[in-house]
Amino acid sequence: MFNNKVTFLFPLIATLCAATAALTIGEIAPDFSINDQYDHPVKLSTFRGAPVLLVDGDRKGSDYMNPWILGVKGAVSATGVKVIEIASLNAVPTFMRSWVKGRFQGKDENGNLFAPVVLDWDGKIAKDYGFRVDLTNVYLIDAGGRLQYSAAGKGTPEETESLAQAIARLQPSDRSSPLKNQEKDHE
Repeated sequence: MFNNKVTFLFPLIATLCAATAALTIGEIAPDFSINDQYDHPVKLSTFRGAPVLLVDGDRKGSDYMNPWILGVKGAVSATGVKVIEIASLNAVPTFMRSWVKGRFQGKDENGNLFAPVVLDWDGKIAKDYGFRVDLTNVYLIDAGGRLQYSAAGKGTPEETESLAQAIARLQPSDRSSPLKNQEKDHE
């Protein structure tokens, strides 16, 4: 009977351990190509040449995404950092995916489509980047594609100030926005 319990728990434990294997500062950020809620592919390497901020939340962690984004809005605007919002949805049962996807679609009060959100159904980004559950996870990637900052939290002023300082430390070449690769993908 004990062996059956261990056999049952092993895949769960292995999954949890894999999800916490954090990417190291200075490493090349793993690429991904995952669709947003409008079925448009978002590929990280498309933005090579400009700094990128990944803001990733699961069901509970999504509660803290706005404080993170608003807390660094000035730093992001001043440096030309591209913000990519990600929803880690690997806990959503397959039969509910269509309904959940629809919750991300719609229009704002001005009639504009909601901003794109990468829908990470398989948890690929979470696994590759060392996602911490129930928090918003942020990853700052420089223009060369290297991870420069990583944190998980609730977007407190102290947390967002630390991220804003990391954004300000980006090299001047990281602050330009020559999105040549992105333009090629849209031709």
